[in-house]
This record gives sequence, C-alpha cells and structure tokens, in this order.
Amino acid sequence: MAVPEIIPIAHEPGYRTSTIGRFSGGQFLASVTYAFPDGFVMGDGWEEQKRLFVVLHKFDHDGHHQESDIWRAGTWAEQMKRPHHEHSVVARADAGWPPSSPASQSVSTATSRSSRSSSPF
Repeated sequence: MAVPEIIPIAHEPGYRTSTIGRFSGGQFLASVTYAFPDGFVMGDGWEEQKRLFVVLHKFDHDGHHQESDIWRAGTWAEQMKRPHHEHSVVARADAGWPPSSPASQSVSTATSRSSRSSSPF
C-alpha cells in the first residue's frame, strides 16, 4: 500500500486533536506526552525516568510536513516536588512554545520535506 501524500486529521475539541490549528506559517499539531527511556524497567526511582515532552509538528498551508520540534520539559519527580507551582514541569509545558525556562532541555529538532509526512487539518 502506498503512503498517502496528505492525511486529513479532524479537530476534536477536548480530545487528542484539540491542539491542532493554523498559524501565519501554515498549520500545526501540538501535544504533551510522557515517555520512559528505552530499556526502562519499572521499579524504585521510576519517577526520575518518566519524562514529560512537548511536541510541535508544523505543516505548510497545504498540509505538507515541514518540521517537528520535541522539547523535554522535565520528569515526573520534578513535577511532584511542586505540582501546583507556576514553574512546575506541567506549567512549563502548558506555557507554550518555544520553551523559555532555563531548566528546559532541547531534545531534538527534525526537519522533513517528504510528502509521506503530510497532514492537513
């Protein structure tokens, strides 16, 4: 089966696609997610291994993928130290893009001009 050039994604308020939209440069899909490192085994200290990431996918006006930015906001252990603080891990993640906190760590920036990575909204 051939990979489609464009994959339509519907906006669903209050669900996983509630963070898609348009900006002056085109379209975007943003999300906040947690992940454990490869080879992780659940046990003591898991809170230090559970990492919160902010993901921003950018598309041109026609829906062709332009780039994806992934920012590590912190760990679950950091979040639990001050869960309701204005500078907690979740608050930093929810604050928007790009990361502005000195505690933030840029994880990767991937750029792809491939039509197989396309998605209009």
